[in-house]
Amino acid sequence: MIKTGIRSEEIFDIEEYILELQRIKGLNYDCVDYRGFISPNSPLYNLQDKEFANYFIKVKSVADNLGLEINQMHGVWPHDDSTAESRKQVEDCHKKAITAAKLLCCKYFVIHPAMPYGWNAQNDQIMAYKITKERILNILPHAKQNGVTICIENMPFADKKHSYSNITEIKNRVNEISDPNFKVCLDTGHCHVTGEDLYYAIKIIGNDLKVLHVHDSKANQDLHLIPYTGVLNWEGFIKGLKEINFNGCLSLETSSFANLSKPIRTQLDLLNYNVAKHLASQIENP
Repeated sequence: MIKTGIRSEEIFDIEEYILELQRIKGLNYDCVDYRGFISPNSPLYNLQDKEFANYFIKVKSVADNLGLEINQMHGVWPHDDSTAESRKQVEDCHKKAITAAKLLCCKYFVIHPAMPYGWNAQNDQIMAYKITKERILNILPHAKQNGVTICIENMPFADKKHSYSNITEIKNRVNEISDPNFKVCLDTGHCHVTGEDLYYAIKIIGNDLKVLHVHDSKANQDLHLIPYTGVLNWEGFIKGLKEINFNGCLSLETSSFANLSKPIRTQLDLLNYNVAKHLASQIENP
């Protein structure tokens, strides 16, 4: 069965996050993309061992009681990769989040590649690949110990001068590391920015595709629109997932509606879910 999921808001107060889980379950989703560690300023990084464990044990208990699976988490972003010291700090953040993933029984941990040159064109792409590979290999033992699979996300760089923007290159890097705990997160909107068709992207990644970030886009921008409100090839998306026998979670990464008035947000939340459910049903149909 294809499950449906959505990213939660970046909420740190435990009682507020419980309300967020209740809201998501009220929309009938099966899964949650936990976002508590994405901000470099997340207070969760500062929790000490006992407080840290108690926090995530409570989140897991509430999710279980609601019947929600926390199926993926996102590592810290953005991050500074310009120095060896800053890169070590990123690795430490990833390791702490992976420890939380075990407490949440979360299978997949999504990371972005290292970007030692920031958002500028990479002066030395080989070095960027090398730094990313080192990061992956440094955190893989901790991920394996905690039963977590690291998933590298395709990046939205139209000129493809950044590593991990081209799907074929990503597949090659996964093959190079060749570890069962290192796989791929496919971001559909990022594919649009790089000009890669969803069907062919899915077919290239194949069984290494474990996590989806599903949203639409247009005008070569990363807009995080509801599927079918942009220009992406959703029929190809459905066809590709069928052909690789994908049986994971269709997790939406559409823009937050949190700042809208409650009646409008409710309508958009329902539309979001209904579109996700439609996609899931199409993938499941023979």
